[in-house]
Amino acid sequence: MFRLGLLEVLLVLPVLARAQFTYSTNADNTLTITGYTGSDGEVDVPASISGLTVTGIGFGAFESLSVTNVVLPSTVASIGDYAFYSCLNLTNVSVPDGVTNIGIDVFWNCTSLASMTIPANLNSIGADDFTHCTSLTQMTIPYGVQSIGDSAFANCYGLANISMAGSVTNVGPDAFYGCTSLTNVVLPASVACIGTAAFYGCTGLICVSLPPNLTSIPDGLFQLCQKLTGVLMPGNVANIGNYAFYSCSSLTNLTIPASVTNIGNESFGACYNLAALYFCGNAPALGDGYNFDGDTNLTIYCLPGTTGWGASFPWPNVPWLPQAQPAAGGFGEAMNSFGFNINWASGQTVAVDVCTNLLGAVWQPLQTNVLSTGSAYFNDPQWTNYPIRFYRLRSL
Repeated sequence: MFRLGLLEVLLVLPVLARAQFTYSTNADNTLTITGYTGSDGEVDVPASISGLTVTGIGFGAFESLSVTNVVLPSTVASIGDYAFYSCLNLTNVSVPDGVTNIGIDVFWNCTSLASMTIPANLNSIGADDFTHCTSLTQMTIPYGVQSIGDSAFANCYGLANISMAGSVTNVGPDAFYGCTSLTNVVLPASVACIGTAAFYGCTGLICVSLPPNLTSIPDGLFQLCQKLTGVLMPGNVANIGNYAFYSCSSLTNLTIPASVTNIGNESFGACYNLAALYFCGNAPALGDGYNFDGDTNLTIYCLPGTTGWGASFPWPNVPWLPQAQPAAGGFGEAMNSFGFNINWASGQTVAVDVCTNLLGAVWQPLQTNVLSTGSAYFNDPQWTNYPIRFYRLRSL
């Protein structure tokens, strides 16, 4: 019977492990793994082979293989295009922080991939890197990553939470296309550019906070986001693109900042429950005239002193005036005074006038309020000195 001694076994095992990998030698005398020929689904990539350090995972190295778990050594600095493309059984990849470069389509269609830690030293996430990774439920983009590539997380149906660090400046087109489990997205202030249709078809999305430096809402950004109810639009946006909010059927109202000068074709089309658009500035230029097509409940409100409204604007519009909020908290008597909340556009000035008799009323100015945040609280400590007192709001 042929038998190996213990020392012989220890010598043979590394040879067998090395034999499972194909590799190429780089110019700096390091190695890049180019393929895996083993049958084991649990794969530990060695840090060195034949005395040379493994620093890269090459183009398509594990493409379409039946691996389930892959651990990369700390020596690896780059992962090439299509490295784990369509590895349908892959559930986890341990990627070291030393990785500074990841190519495109790296984890495309890895439908079983349930967890993935983005390395801390990575600068960008490549195009289509996690497309169709339907088992991913959450993702944290660490500080240092500046760019999220085109379709990077497209059709990740299970992705419910995405956290982006304050280093991200660019979110590519279709980046989160069809991520139907996303409910809430907060984009960091560092984001200055968002690509076309980045959140197209995110049918579970309810609330979005857009970054303050954003100057354009691209075409189809929230198209078919049918549960979207809240959008905080920053004051630097000049353009709202074609179909930007098309078929956002749960959207009921939205405030449009004064910076907006152009609204594209069908931008708010098929928003059947949209009841109010509050414009803080002059009337914008419209696209094909069907910007609000199907929005039969819509009223457009415009501020006094702004231009381009009235009959010349191709949609019914009415003045947007300050309102007292009798249903809001704080309305009525409190601490020997009477008060209520005033609601209007941010930065507007509202005068509160009073009188004691509506018949032949003589109104007297009582208080001036600057609505720095879109609301202010009015308080009248003298109200008990009068048997009856009336209040009105007046724009200044």
